[in-house]
Amino acid sequence: AGAIAVLHTHSRRLDYHPHVHLVVPAAAIDKKKKLWRTKNDGYLFNHKALAKVFRAKMLDAITDEELALPENY
Repeated sequence: AGAIAVLHTHSRRLDYHPHVHLVVPAAAIDKKKKLWRTKNDGYLFNHKALAKVFRAKMLDAITDEELALPENY
């Protein structure tokens, strides 16, 4: 399994808008059965729930490291 990630730092209008796009395979490895399992319909995860968790973890990490964000974040 693997993934491809692309960091975009600006929008189409060239506004500063950092974000990441990811492409991940719709499959997983079942270690117990030693099988490659594919997902045929829908997604492996609810993308909206995953986005909320990712954002919260990212903001926690930024806060822990005392990094500064622009005021509108």
